[in-house]
Order: sequence, then structure tokens, then C-alpha cells
Amino acid sequence: MRVRLWNVYGPSELPSERSHVISDFVHQALTTGEIRMLTSGTERRQFIHVDDVCRAFHMALSARLAGVYDISSFEWVTVREVAELIAGCTGARIVPGAKPGSNPVTTMQGKIPGWNPQVQLADGLKRVVDLMRKSG
Repeated sequence: MRVRLWNVYGPSELPSERSHVISDFVHQALTTGEIRMLTSGTERRQFIHVDDVCRAFHMALSARLAGVYDISSFEWVTVREVAELIAGCTGARIVPGAKPGSNPVTTMQGKIPGWNPQVQLADGLKRVVDLMRKSG
């Protein structure tokens, strides 16, 4: 079995060149009151909370699945929409970048039978914000 992960997020990552958009946006929002985007935010992504990833791995391994599966929310959202959700939780101001973003060209292979994500993006983002606030 092979699984492909699509933009996993969850407990905070330390900001770095290799951190991810959600951690970067939350960190910026909480430390500066602004979310400075590198792009215009029109690029679309699929995000998945780490709790859903763990459940998907457990289900796939328990079922001894063969083949290729995607672990994703299976919902496309723009990076701008993610910034707006985080801004809604933090009161931060969004500052879009000038350059356009790019969209992935990867095709979906399939969902793990019987598995569906349970953490909605808005709820997962609120969890990340709350955790980062607590860890200061």
C-alpha cells in the first residue's frame, strides 16, 4: 500500500524556510497581527488535519490495503480562504502578495475505503491557533 498526504497541518511547527502555510500564517497572525502572503492567494490546495491522517493510516494498515490512496480533505480551498479563516480567529490583517500562486497538477488516486476526514478546516485551524496561543 502507498498513501499520499496532502498538506497536513496540526500542532504548531516552528517557523522556518521549510514550515507550511498554515503554521506560517498562524505564527504571523499571533506575533505581528498581520498575515503577509507570498502570493495573491488564489492557488488552491487540499488540507488535512493530522488527527485525520492518523485515523486514515490506522484504517489502511488494519485493512491491509494494496494500491495507492490519497489522504486528504478532498475539498479544494484557496490559500486566501485559509488566511481569512485564520484572520477570523486572530483578528489579523491579511496582506496579499503580488505574484500569482500555482495549482498542483497531481490527480487523485482514491480514498481509503470507509474512511472520511472528520476535522473540518475551520475547526482544525481554530485548534492550531489555540495551541499556538497557549505555547506562546
